[in-house]
Amino acid sequence: MNDDDYNGWANRATWNVNVWFANDNYTHELMSSLKMTDSDQFENFCHYIWKDKTPDGCLLSEVDWQEIAENWCHRE
Repeated sequence: MNDDDYNGWANRATWNVNVWFANDNYTHELMSSLKMTDSDQFENFCHYIWKDKTPDGCLLSEVDWQEIAENWCHRE
């Protein structure tokens, strides 16, 4: 793990988006229903529901969207 890693994720912002996807029931259900398949879709979804920051203040511009997509596209 290098200095930029955060709980096994690329950085805190990426980890934080994953936490919101996994732990906020409304966001999780909405995101799952859209059946997104690539990083652009995840990024656009987050900007649509949150604008520029997660509800607790992480900047979406710092998120590794490819890492988010790789994690969530392989779930059922």
